[in-house]
Amino acid sequence: ESYPPYYRMRLEEVISGKDESTIFIHPESWYAEKGISLVYGEAAKIDRDGKKVHLADGREFDYDELIIATGSDAVSLPFAEGYTLRTIDDAKKIRAAILSSDAPVSIIGGGLLGLELADTIKTAFDRPVTVFETSEYILPLQLDRDSAVYLKEAMAEKGIKIVTGIKMVAERDGKLLASDGSEFEKGILIYSVGSRPAKAIAENSGVKCNRGILVGNNLSSCDGIY
Repeated sequence: ESYPPYYRMRLEEVISGKDESTIFIHPESWYAEKGISLVYGEAAKIDRDGKKVHLADGREFDYDELIIATGSDAVSLPFAEGYTLRTIDDAKKIRAAILSSDAPVSIIGGGLLGLELADTIKTAFDRPVTVFETSEYILPLQLDRDSAVYLKEAMAEKGIKIVTGIKMVAERDGKLLASDGSEFEKGILIYSVGSRPAKAIAENSGVKCNRGILVGNNLSSCDGIY
């Protein structure tokens, strides 16, 4: 990314209109004072024999020991084009989409991020928001059914519609189609359906992977790489 490290849990603030610098963990000057060099660019491949990291723009950097800390990528579903929220640029794209259209907002995924996002959009833009959740009630990993019903009612009072027990499977003529045959207006679609390990650079460099990057007890993947 083209920003210094930031608090990812506060990305909704950028959607609301705050400057992205307000969620930076430290100003850039802090890193220089600590002897830390921030390099902006995509690390594309690791030369394990030559001990170099190659960037997509052609730059390369030597290393003695290397830590891969690439985190996760947001998941989207293939049947309809939509947004995800994982980065500052994602937040800016969502904000721009909402400001450029008066369409309602649909969020697929009634987990913590999906519900926080729905609340942010409703509060900041007073836009109709509908959340779709495949489980029988929202936050099934965090709440019991009675608590979920109470939360759903509280969000409904704010004007946020939550539809549970439904799975979207297709898009047709600006409508989202559910597996039970029902249809809903798509509007501005945002996916909040989880994440997967960001392991592309490891796979491209011959570092062993399965669902994620494989490591030993000391978090080593191979010689000099952790």
